[in-house]
Amino acid sequence: MAHRCSAICDEAIVRNLVSRRHPNLAEKFDRFLLESYIEDNKMVKWCPSIPHCGKAIRVEEDEFCEVECSCGLQFCFSCLSEAHSPCSCLMWERWSKKCHDESETVNWITVHTKPCPKCYKPVEKNGGCNLVSCICGQSFWSAYFPVSLSLMCKFAT
Repeated sequence: MAHRCSAICDEAIVRNLVSRRHPNLAEKFDRFLLESYIEDNKMVKWCPSIPHCGKAIRVEEDEFCEVECSCGLQFCFSCLSEAHSPCSCLMWERWSKKCHDESETVNWITVHTKPCPKCYKPVEKNGGCNLVSCICGQSFWSAYFPVSLSLMCKFAT
């Protein structure tokens, strides 16, 4: 466009002018227009599927709803997480964080404890000999074998 030019070119004019010499550039222009429209419109969002299906979803009235993309993914339109009604997005985010934190706890318990052979509750060996006592009263070697009273470690109290 020339300096001080007051002409206005809409998308059709730009697409027509560009596509004559650079058809691939016209495709990029169309993609840019689509992405710009989706990013600027709060009622339209990209589907969060992985791998990305490349489709966008538009809602008519309420942006706080659950939708289903034609690829089959159901998700919350507001936060783009999996569908979570009747929970609010904030409650869902907190719940997801709690579940992730708990999974780390379960991983730690799995790695650092052994189940009692009598009641199957996790028991941690935290020093001393290999004799472990559970709160149910069962004593066992940390190799899972129950221990008779005559074989107990001389350091156990």
